[in-house]
Amino acid sequence: MSNNYLIYALLPFFISAFSSYFNIKILHLKFDNYIKKPMGPQKIHDDNISRLGGLSIITTITIMSFIHYLYSDIEKDLILLCLLISIPIFVLGFWEDITQTVTPILRIFGSILSSILLISIFELCIKNIGIIEIQSLFNNKFFAFFFTVLCIVYLTQSFNIIDGLNGLSLFTGIIILGSVSIISYKVGDLENFYFAIFFISILLGVLIFNFPGGKIFIGDSGAYLIGLIASLLVLILVNKNPNLSPFVIVQILIYPTYELFRSICRRLIHKKSIFRPDAGHLHSLLYKYNLSKLKHDHKSINCITSSQIIFFNVINVVYLINFYNFEKIVILGIFVFVITYEIIYYKIRNYLKQQL
Repeated sequence: MSNNYLIYALLPFFISAFSSYFNIKILHLKFDNYIKKPMGPQKIHDDNISRLGGLSIITTITIMSFIHYLYSDIEKDLILLCLLISIPIFVLGFWEDITQTVTPILRIFGSILSSILLISIFELCIKNIGIIEIQSLFNNKFFAFFFTVLCIVYLTQSFNIIDGLNGLSLFTGIIILGSVSIISYKVGDLENFYFAIFFISILLGVLIFNFPGGKIFIGDSGAYLIGLIASLLVLILVNKNPNLSPFVIVQILIYPTYELFRSICRRLIHKKSIFRPDAGHLHSLLYKYNLSKLKHDHKSINCITSSQIIFFNVINVVYLINFYNFEKIVILGIFVFVITYEIIYYKIRNYLKQQL
């Protein structure tokens, strides 16, 4: 991939952008009557928007894997392998996008299948989490395998949780992959650097239609794909660079993973099903806060809210990239993120309560 890096940086963008345009202008209109519209307490958008962004991502990966197979002399086609591991999670996510009938358990099952394929095909596993007291557990291959599957499934679900505003999931994925690419470049892992750039290019092709205009959404299938791709890239990074602190990966993934952690805790505290969606996420509350404070229409507030959270993520990543070699400073950054998140969350929540 590195020999033709310009092709693998630019071509995926144009294929992804064209696929997104085709899905918006033709596929969505042609099959709109057969696609059930999503409903729920977390729903912010009211317009009839295409949810075929995930299809744009998988289409680009498919076309690029074919091109790479024809013109590359590399024995191990990483793009084709990535396509293979994506099939279970994409199929169930895409069916949910169209029918709104796939249960959370079944979608998690798809995540498990893709996770097992990822670990088996790429031969990747979590071997160290930076906690000496339980490090011996990871010497057991079965435990390491199970724990890695759990982490991948968790990350894929976390991207679905934050998929509520224009550009939020896509920008978060791009920021995460951008972090991986920069750190990979700094440690001399050029293959992972180009691999991350490849996927960033794909996401950018969808993003230009998703933000700020909101012409296409990535849907469950797109959110799951981004989570799976992020899992693959961070696993490659830590496996090829064992001296890299596991806490670097924690900070790279902190926003979506912490959001899901809070959602699970919130639902358990309120004795609700962890699979039942709600409007208690940070982006949902911040959206309502901005609506009450700013004199703009809903679409503008959508983009403003997304931009605020993206800016929060960018600050976190800039900090990480500068201090990734210093484990204690990275751990401090994780705590600062969590504390800042909680302060913002509770201030917004208390304000909204007072408005009722």
